[in-house]
Amino acid sequence: MFDSHIHTPLCHHATGAPLEYALEAVHVGLRGICFTEHMPLPNDRDSQVRLTKNSLLAYRDMIKGTQLLCNNDLEVRCGLEMDFIPGIEAFSRDLLTNFEWDYIIGSVHRVGEMAYGSPPDQKDLTSYWKNYYQLVIAAAQSGLYDSIGHLDLPRRWTVAPDRHLEMVQPALDAISQHGLALDFNTSGLRGQLGAPHPPLEFLRQASRRNIPLVLGSDAHSPDAVGSHFESALCLAREAGYSQVVSFHKRVSEPYSIINMV
Repeated sequence: MFDSHIHTPLCHHATGAPLEYALEAVHVGLRGICFTEHMPLPNDRDSQVRLTKNSLLAYRDMIKGTQLLCNNDLEVRCGLEMDFIPGIEAFSRDLLTNFEWDYIIGSVHRVGEMAYGSPPDQKDLTSYWKNYYQLVIAAAQSGLYDSIGHLDLPRRWTVAPDRHLEMVQPALDAISQHGLALDFNTSGLRGQLGAPHPPLEFLRQASRRNIPLVLGSDAHSPDAVGSHFESALCLAREAGYSQVVSFHKRVSEPYSIINMV
């Protein structure tokens, strides 16, 4: 198994050196990991929670050093978690063309001016979620990414709307039509949400559309590497999946989960 969603201290809200994440991955029996640090933004906006442009090379060198230290014990890959924010597509494209990456996650962390974790007006949840999924659709259409990150992320800070399953269908259609995978993110299982991103009912819809899954812990500390992967595999199989994928040089590599615990 691969854990394809892992952060580093360079985002300023994660702890532990990359080698510590790698050693934990070996300890829990993973075959490989992919670091996916939060991208810098134009003018180094929000630099307190992400890479800066000047730290990109340090990030690359840090992961290369970890690759060398791990030798043949673990495959160590390097990617980015990129924010989809309308208007920064050209900036994002430059980051992709100026460096060679293994895997790119496209994530929507904000809805308009409402940043990550900002609760919407509880009287107008439907509009909030519609706007969120419109951004997910635009991210899928952008051609920038390999997968869409934590598809139903706002469930961490607000309740799901009525007819949520119906509302997500156009986003899943766009993800399928543009050949993207889904970040099957277990971070929600570590917190109060008690469910992965996306949940089982969304996974069933993704499976019907033949959308690949990419396992990721969204680890911000070494002890979270590979966390709740057993539960995730059970849910994936229940939804109809017999394999998941990892990415190497932005090419998907499937592997079977049929006989995995």
